[in-house]
Amino acid sequence: MIGIAALLGTALAGGSSPAIVKVEDAGRVSATVWVPMGANDLRSRLADAAWPLQFDKTGTSLVGRRADGSCELLDYRTSGFLGADWTVRQCPTSTGFAATLTESSFFSRYESRWVLSPEGNGVRVEYVLDVGLPKMMPSGMARDKIASSVGSMMNRLVAWAEVNAAAAP
Repeated sequence: MIGIAALLGTALAGGSSPAIVKVEDAGRVSATVWVPMGANDLRSRLADAAWPLQFDKTGTSLVGRRADGSCELLDYRTSGFLGADWTVRQCPTSTGFAATLTESSFFSRYESRWVLSPEGNGVRVEYVLDVGLPKMMPSGMARDKIASSVGSMMNRLVAWAEVNAAAAP
């Protein structure tokens, strides 16, 4: 349902709002949050593809990485009932990072993007994920799970930034 936003997650410390999550008819999921840290600091942390995985509780791990020009080829694995392996090519963009699928026996499509927009004394962060899932998976149920996971991941990112911003001298 294009344009319908669902507020997911729990209230965060410091009065931050939970992630605003949108699911489009085509299945693309996006989540937006405001993070209380500088855009350059967040961008440098996101440049390490392993760093955001601490906020992802789906069992995804980075199992390999190698340079590909100004980009990186990143090998991921997820555990669980429908374990999957996939490789993406992640490249810096003018506003963050973008990744596209290069190989997978599970996903038919995988595109993700981090978009950072400085705002006040923090940064507005949008994470967009568009995946093609196996036909055996009910798409509505899968999209709901993806939306919930992405929203939770973004809420954990904000909570981490709030704690670390408060601890900074």
